[in-house]
Amino acid sequence: MAPPGQATRTTLPALDRSPLLRPQLAKLREHFGRDARGPFIQQRVALAVGRVGVLVSRADESDPIVLALDRDTLLFAKERPTAGIVPPVVHATVAPAPERGVAIFGYIASMAYHRGAHVGRRLERVCGHRGLPL
Repeated sequence: MAPPGQATRTTLPALDRSPLLRPQLAKLREHFGRDARGPFIQQRVALAVGRVGVLVSRADESDPIVLALDRDTLLFAKERPTAGIVPPVVHATVAPAPERGVAIFGYIASMAYHRGAHVGRRLERVCGHRGLPL
């Protein structure tokens, strides 16, 4: 079990293997394709008032989708959560955002500093984030 605010990561052999995702299979098949084959990575984080934020991607972290769920009800889906951020965005993860939203964080390689750069540079310049409201 992850500490509060930190996502748990699970490898799924197929999308229908996660009880959390079963009610969302139509949306996930629309995103990944009707005949999508695993493995997939599921990252789950607890949100306010019992809601759950989920990031699902292929095993190589490509083709991510973020879902905000209230039990079996889909509240929000963002099919390309890293669109608009300088690519490539890797190692994406989800966290609770202010005002009951979902935040996605990822490492942006093009913003990383070259060897010899000042070590004290702030992490925000290397890691991008985007808040996704519910």
